[in-house]
Amino acid sequence: AVPKSNGFPQLLKVDIDLQANITFSGFCIEVFKAAMAGLEHQVPYEFVPFEYNKTHIGEAYSDLVYQVYLQKYDGAVGDITITSSRSLYVDFTLPFTDMGIGMVSRLTPKKNQNLWIFLKPLTPGLWLTIVGVYVLSALFIWLIERPASVEQQTRQSNGEIGRMFGFSFSIFVFAHWEKLSSNLSRSVVVLWVFVVFILGSNYTATLTSMMTVQQIEFNSGKSTVGRGAGPVAQEAIGNPNFPNSHSKSIRLTSLEEYVKALSEGSKNGGVSALIEEMPYINVLVEKYPTRFSKVGHVMPTTNGFGFVSYSSTSHTCIM
Repeated sequence: AVPKSNGFPQLLKVDIDLQANITFSGFCIEVFKAAMAGLEHQVPYEFVPFEYNKTHIGEAYSDLVYQVYLQKYDGAVGDITITSSRSLYVDFTLPFTDMGIGMVSRLTPKKNQNLWIFLKPLTPGLWLTIVGVYVLSALFIWLIERPASVEQQTRQSNGEIGRMFGFSFSIFVFAHWEKLSSNLSRSVVVLWVFVVFILGSNYTATLTSMMTVQQIEFNSGKSTVGRGAGPVAQEAIGNPNFPNSHSKSIRLTSLEEYVKALSEGSKNGGVSALIEEMPYINVLVEKYPTRFSKVGHVMPTTNGFGFVSYSSTSHTCIM
């Protein structure tokens, strides 16, 4: 038995044409064919589409597994998640996909960057602090280096102040030219050069990152989160150890719905992040690498996808 529709044709697709010819394709089908071809003895098999009327895909897949337990089918092939509850009455093969669930979010479009991006690496408060330290450093140097004669100081004060401000500003580009006579003023300059070096290094790294790497749009705790239709994603939303477990959630059932909801964002009726099993997330990110990205680490709460077969041992134990 093969589920007729799952919303992810890359993983599983069942096509029925006008002549009632049925075609089975997708990653899960190809893996099953490769596994059967690798057996020492040829085993004949036939794919049969499994149609379900349930609106909840997770319940429909559990029903499919239960039909195998009732021996209506010899096995089931598809994107069927291995869970402990399903393993009580059927056998699963080893998983053939990534395990666990993860989170994906939208990337900030580069078109949102403007000409004022060079101001964004530092906060307004930090910019004001830099200006204040710059002014104080220039005044300290001027007070220390000013002429000793009061008459000479009055005659040259304006020129000296401009010269000291220019000297302090030249430190920004490490092109200072003035000669200092006092060790105290040299100490002020050393401290100012150290501050400029630290700020310059951080500013350059942050600005480069902002201009070359797209940022993830995700505000934990204040966002609407999408979840897959399966029971695993639903359990993750209710898990207090999972990020954003207390956020409002919306159930999504297909790749198109994932893309639409993530593209709109929480402010426009969509979602800011999506919680789903890793095989589905991998399909989404690989198809839209410039629009979406994985967030955080993977939680190993599932065992991936596996093929289902009837278990006579489990049937005896349950009976």
